[in-house]
Amino acid sequence: MAVASYTSRGPAPSHPGILKPDLMAPGTLVLASWVPNTPASYIGSNIVLTSDFILASGTSMGVCASERRAPGVEPAAIWSAMMTTADHLDNTRGHIRDSFFNYEIATPLAMGGGPGRPDPGLIYDATAQDYVNLLCSMNYTKNQIRTITRSGGGETSYEKQSYSLRIAYAGNMSGVVASGEIIWVEENGVHKVRSPIVVAPMIPVW
Repeated sequence: MAVASYTSRGPAPSHPGILKPDLMAPGTLVLASWVPNTPASYIGSNIVLTSDFILASGTSMGVCASERRAPGVEPAAIWSAMMTTADHLDNTRGHIRDSFFNYEIATPLAMGGGPGRPDPGLIYDATAQDYVNLLCSMNYTKNQIRTITRSGGGETSYEKQSYSLRIAYAGNMSGVVASGEIIWVEENGVHKVRSPIVVAPMIPVW
């Protein structure tokens, strides 16, 4: 499995401290739905073919999420669970490669967490205040920040834990991106979740 050369890459242009992309998904010649009664293909210059489906290519054409919303579960929690259960290896358990960089081993800046494999996951809780704090750190003004509220009944309870992590980085003058991961394993070994980490002296924004 390889990351396509045309894929969007991280970090986030607006905030290089945020790892992007989130996930990796099929994106080359994916059978996708198409707008009926509009050109899907051509034969020569004067014959137009229509179809309900086409083979399309684009960033993460094949990613989708099927979820049953429990009361109190926010989109950020679903996003977090999807990312922490993604796999950094392909279906042969080999390294995912990056076709743009001569098929070197792909970093999280190209594949994010990796291919999505939905499974009960670790949730990094993100509240509205967390997003406000981020926007404030990016020098947004209060007039630029839109506050979005929602109403809904019930709450989902789950155990909350906190931890701190310190990373010591000696530096890398070659500009090579250094990446790693934090892995949490359930006591019975059934489930594990991982969080990719990228450390680099300078990362070009794509």
